[in-house]
This record gives sequence, structure tokens and C-alpha cells, in this order.
Amino acid sequence: MTRPANLDAASWELLCRAPLTIWVALSLVDTTVDSPAREAAAFQAALERARRRCANDALLGAVLRDARTPSAAQRLGTAAGDVDELLRRLEQVREIVDEHCAADEAERFKRVLIDMGLTIARAANESVMGGRLSISQPEERFLYRARRALGLLPPQPR
Repeated sequence: MTRPANLDAASWELLCRAPLTIWVALSLVDTTVDSPAREAAAFQAALERARRRCANDALLGAVLRDARTPSAAQRLGTAAGDVDELLRRLEQVREIVDEHCAADEAERFKRVLIDMGLTIARAANESVMGGRLSISQPEERFLYRARRALGLLPPQPR
């Protein structure tokens, strides 16, 4: 899809990378994942659910249709990056959707991103945790920080 006229190319790319940002960050915070392929499959399934969930949202439906997916290297578990930088990207995502979307649409997108993260984290830990759908402490901490970056939690007091 062509990006909407009211968004610059950098903002559009940031939004289209938001689901992948969550996935990459989760792979960075928990290196005990024994199945990057399972995480990649969970990412794809979560992305499809998100596309259906936001299909009627003009901007966010388009973003999810154009969402970036993991590279071959990322699917093999060789992602590299800085978690704090990825959280800053999520803060930028929050600013963009808060500015360009109705409040309910913006919140829905933010919650979709967190739901995708939970799905990915649970899939990565199924075999490690004996089939239970739990997430590791590093993933739990990251998702908490992601909620804060996306504005789903109050800002930390200074």
C-alpha cells in the first residue's frame, strides 16, 4: 500500500516495523529461546490475527497489511540490536499513532502490539516451560517497559 499523505516516509516505515520491533526486542532480551522458528511462526500467526482485528481501522489496517516480517537471519535467531533503542522506537510509534489516529484506534494498535509480544513470548517458552504458556522474566520485564513506551501505563515518576 502507498503510505497515507499525512505521514512522512520515516513515520510510515516506523509504524510498519512496529510489530517486528516487538519481535526483535523479545529475541534480544531472552537468549534462552530454543526455537526461533517457533517464535517466527507465532509472530506470523499473531500478525494475521492483528490484521483481522484492525481490518476496519483505516491507517492501522494499512500499517498491518504492510508490516515488515522477520528476515532469514532473524528467523534463525541471529537478531542483533539494542533494546533501549527499540523502546525509543516504540515511544515514537506512540507519538505517531496518538497524533494521526482516533484515541480508540491508537489504543487498539498499541494493545495489538503487546498482544503480539505475549503470543511470541509464550510460543518461545513452550518447550522450555514444559508446554505451559508462560513467559520468561526478561520478556515480562521488556513487555512492561513496552507498555510504558506505548503509553499504556502512566509515565514513571521522576
